[in-house]
Amino acid sequence: MIGKFFHSFDKDSLPKWQGRVLAEPNPGFYLVQLCEWIMGDPSYETISQMRDVYEHKYAAFVQSQTATTETQERKDENTSTSD
Repeated sequence: MIGKFFHSFDKDSLPKWQGRVLAEPNPGFYLVQLCEWIMGDPSYETISQMRDVYEHKYAAFVQSQTATTETQERKDENTSTSD
């Protein structure tokens, strides 16, 4: 997971966080760089536990462009199902 970009999603599959996994300082704990939604600039770093990955429905990607495309597709699906 180290070096991968990610998006996390809330219980309604709407985007919550985006960022990149920087390190695994201890087994099951990840240092992640969170990024702003509009420009994608780094905002702050935080430690995330493996259980957070499952609870917040993280999706990990090798490239940032793939993450952007995946999030837009989820957003489109959510919009079309609520019409």
